[in-house]
Amino acid sequence: MVAGLPSKAARLAAALVFVLAAAPVLVQAELSTTAALSGTTAIVHDEEKRFLLLGLGQGRLDLKSSGNKNVKGQFQLDTLITDPISFDIPRAYLKVRFPVFRLTLGKTRVSWGEGFFNNAGDVVFDGMSLLPGLSASELRDVTDWMLVPYLSLGTFSYIEAILLPRPTTSGPPLNLPIGIKLHEIDVGARVQTKLLDHKLEAGYLYKGSDESHRPYASFKGNLFTIDWHLSTSLRIPFDNPDEEDVKKGWDISAGFFRSISLPACRCSSGWNRDLIPSVTGKRCTACSKTRTAVSTCIPKSPLLRRTTHRSSCGP
Repeated sequence: MVAGLPSKAARLAAALVFVLAAAPVLVQAELSTTAALSGTTAIVHDEEKRFLLLGLGQGRLDLKSSGNKNVKGQFQLDTLITDPISFDIPRAYLKVRFPVFRLTLGKTRVSWGEGFFNNAGDVVFDGMSLLPGLSASELRDVTDWMLVPYLSLGTFSYIEAILLPRPTTSGPPLNLPIGIKLHEIDVGARVQTKLLDHKLEAGYLYKGSDESHRPYASFKGNLFTIDWHLSTSLRIPFDNPDEEDVKKGWDISAGFFRSISLPACRCSSGWNRDLIPSVTGKRCTACSKTRTAVSTCIPKSPLLRRTTHRSSCGP
């Protein structure tokens, strides 16, 4: 079954209602605008031994609200200048925050589970899919249209629901959403809390877009100064799942890391991280920002302290 707006007039009316509803809160926020345009040219030698000059252009218009912590919005428009020209909307959302309730509406991204490269808990955007490469500024940046209500349950605890209509699009060049297939809607919820400095998260997504149930759980904590995380999920088909289907649909991901700070300098006024030991470890490369009289400067690292002599720390 496909549910779509019946006419162009109805679509225009819906857009007008959305703008009028958002106007009272958007006027309280500032708007920052960013535009970028890049182009590439390539010379290709085809099968007929001809040299062809090919050009490709890419552009992005980014409108983002700022200055109001209770209202956030962003609109991005990408264009691919080729033959034919095409457009895409990576982000178009509005986030409104109340004392215990938040609402996100539009095209954006949510982060379920834990993990940078692989995330079994990301059942919304399939965090276990293969990455095309590691050179992108953001490794996973897939977005979709969604409605996300959020209810705070206390410090570090909340419950969040999600509805993804997975709309059909008009196709190039604009790729605008034009209808909804009711049987392909995704809906679910997650809950997060904290227990003994460990983050516990669990959720479920009814994934109509690929006809499966997606329960998951995620954990994050610290052990002996090492941060760790673990996520696991299941993909259970709608139709007569058996034990083999459950085994094939079981994903698990984990990781650990530890942050290490560079050694700082200890001066007469105390530890000063604005001062960094030089390569020799005998003198700081800079003194305090105020250029006041600082008599001695010793590297913080105990290993360096054994072989380091006191020296003046000045310009």
